[in-house]
Amino acid sequence: MTRRIRNLGEPGFGLGIALFGVIVAVLTAAIPVGPAYARIGPRLFPWLIAGALIVVGAVLVADALIRRNGEPRPKIDWKALGLVGLGLAVQIALMTGAGYILASTALFVAVAAAFGERRLLLTAAIGLVLTTVTQIVFTWGLGLRLPGGVLAGFL
Repeated sequence: MTRRIRNLGEPGFGLGIALFGVIVAVLTAAIPVGPAYARIGPRLFPWLIAGALIVVGAVLVADALIRRNGEPRPKIDWKALGLVGLGLAVQIALMTGAGYILASTALFVAVAAAFGERRLLLTAAIGLVLTTVTQIVFTWGLGLRLPGGVLAGFL
């Protein structure tokens, strides 16, 4: 069983993900927490995300270093990757002007299209319902405001 690094970019990518996790952890440690919080506070989810990034990065590095010769490389679907990236860019661009519901519906449609969904009007309707429910839960249930945008008068 011969082991070798097939591409230095693969372990480098994993190392970059782990480093990003470390950066998130350092920034999370700097989040101010008032005395009202016991164990669960504003740092909980950032700590979970930092830990997950570090673990995933380490697994990616290990996988790149241990891959056996002759093992086929996974194919990258550049079209799907581009659609998800475009969806994220559109969501960021629309968030303040159009609001959370419309921006996140656009992302939902882009991700569904990346996974091969062709009924985009149905997908948009489903995304609109899901993001509207999310907006209502965050606003009325949790007391947190997501950007209302053009639909702010209706919420």
